[in-house]
Amino acid sequence: MADKKWRCISAMPSQFGDKDSWQGRTLPNVPPDDKGRETYLLEQVKSRSAAIADKYRDRLIALYGQERGSKVKYAEAFELSQYGRQASVDELKQMFPGMR
Repeated sequence: MADKKWRCISAMPSQFGDKDSWQGRTLPNVPPDDKGRETYLLEQVKSRSAAIADKYRDRLIALYGQERGSKVKYAEAFELSQYGRQASVDELKQMFPGMR
């Protein structure tokens, strides 16, 4: 699944890879050549996704079980609502059937 995301990101250089993209202009040590910049910026996205998986490892294990949740390499986190209660694991599985 992560490979699809990486391909999508690579297909949008104006957003994620051009020297004039936000990341290309603001991140440190971005290589000046197109291929080097694309690789560098994609690795930045992968690194952030891996850090999110590590940060929310307990939630991944609660959602997927110990064996599967421990093996998740990349994740995205989002907030359903900053107000009100948090959704339970069962409610999340109902909202996102792919989590089963």
